[in-house]
Amino acid sequence: MLKDYIEKNPEIIEKGLMILKRQPVTDNRKRGDLLGLDYDGNVVVIEIKKESNDARKVITQTLEYGIWAENLTYSDLNAYARENNKLGTFSNLEQMFQTRNDDFQNDDFNVSTRMFIVHEKIPDDVKKISRWLNRKGIRLYCTELNFHEKDGHKITVKQDIVENTKRITNQRTEDVSEEYHIRNGFTETKEMYSLLKDKVQMFGDDVEFSPVKYYIGFKRVQNFLQVRIKQNKLVLTIRQSYNGKECFSAENTGMQKSRHKDWKNIRIHNPEELESCLEFIRQSYDANKK
Repeated sequence: MLKDYIEKNPEIIEKGLMILKRQPVTDNRKRGDLLGLDYDGNVVVIEIKKESNDARKVITQTLEYGIWAENLTYSDLNAYARENNKLGTFSNLEQMFQTRNDDFQNDDFNVSTRMFIVHEKIPDDVKKISRWLNRKGIRLYCTELNFHEKDGHKITVKQDIVENTKRITNQRTEDVSEEYHIRNGFTETKEMYSLLKDKVQMFGDDVEFSPVKYYIGFKRVQNFLQVRIKQNKLVLTIRQSYNGKECFSAENTGMQKSRHKDWKNIRIHNPEELESCLEFIRQSYDANKK
């Protein structure tokens, strides 16, 4: 009953949540009862607790589902949405989420995976473990849902036991720090971003850094570079054209077209790949002048 209700009414869990996939009961590879996406494109795993499960089993299984979900790519999520008719009039998930924020790219999906344990009554030991995990930065929440009859109508009562504090906000530039982005990366990725920043600062003392919701902008007169920090890579969006004139003197075969015609995208996984891009970033910086 809870699974059916949440699938039809996902906003009872969180505003802006959409359910992508319902896991069949007969599937031996079960990965949580429901798989969804929040308003910002992050994966949400929902596990409906069964009475027969003890606390350690409930927590362990839910964490296993979260580990699996953390590795879902945009292609995986888009395939689920298409298979389960969740796209509506949109051709893909990226297009759907760009109606919420024009800067959204497919690399912005699943930056931060979250998990919910849902039941009519959450046992105290599950609450205790979940609260401890939250203090350690593991996003695992507990929600109780109950149904009551009132004046001939069925009403739903929700109580967040281990509360999810995420809210939908139109984040302004000043609300998002550089640290907000850096915390997404593995240690090697953070070091690579630090190296990139040091190298770009050597171009001139007029480089500014402007963190916004989905990226860190590197600016001279205007942005010439946008950096997205992912777990194991940097996604660089480099401006290649100013006033219709291209500034790159050569071609990097690793670069891909951006949906904005004046920009190119490239994914960087190690310092060697980063080094090969620095000259293109410099050329964009040089062209970014009054």
